[in-house]
Amino acid sequence: MKDSKYKHIQRLFRTFPLDFSTVARFIASQLPEGQYLLTLGRTNWKFGQTHINILCLAIVQQGVAIPVLSILSDKTGNSNTDECIPHQQ
Repeated sequence: MKDSKYKHIQRLFRTFPLDFSTVARFIASQLPEGQYLLTLGRTNWKFGQTHINILCLAIVQQGVAIPVLSILSDKTGNSNTDECIPHQQ
C-alpha cells in the first residue's frame, strides 16, 4: 500500500514541476514572525560516474533546518560566487 502511494506522489511531481521560489515563500509564510537563522550548505559527492553538487539554503527553526532553496550544479568541485546566485531565466 505504501509503495503505491509513493509511486502516485512520484507521478504527480513528474507531471507538475515545482517552482522552488514559490515553495520557499510558502514555507516562510508558515513560520512565526521574527528573526530567522539561515544556513547555507553544500554537498559534493559521486554516485557511480555521476557527480552530484548541491547548494542548499535552509531556515533553522527550533533546531531543525528546513530547506527552502537548493541549486543542483552539473560541475564537479567548488562553485564560484556567480554560480551560487540564482539567476532569472
